[in-house]
Amino acid sequence: MNVSLTPELDRFVAAKVESGRYNSASEVVREALRLLEEYDRTRASQLAAFNQELGTRLASLDHGEHVAGEDARTRLEQKSRNCPDLRGAMRGTVTIPPGADLTDPSGEIWDAEL
Repeated sequence: MNVSLTPELDRFVAAKVESGRYNSASEVVREALRLLEEYDRTRASQLAAFNQELGTRLASLDHGEHVAGEDARTRLEQKSRNCPDLRGAMRGTVTIPPGADLTDPSGEIWDAEL
């Protein structure tokens, strides 16, 4: 197999070999492909878990289970304040109108990771 790399990627691979961690460009590429495969498996697993949770939440909505919008807003704001990775990143991206009902049979706000 012959692979063409951009000049930037070629320099990156060469630097990895020069660092002594890898003996050849092929080793660098194999490691990169193993990591990509691991990433793809992890991502697929996360998406499957999210879709399952979404299905559960939508089914509970069909059964009339819900949580008041103000309660959901308050709990989301608390979680946002307590999570440094999300502080500011999510602020303002979700608007829950006062009085809105959201499905939540467990009493918890969605916690799915992507």
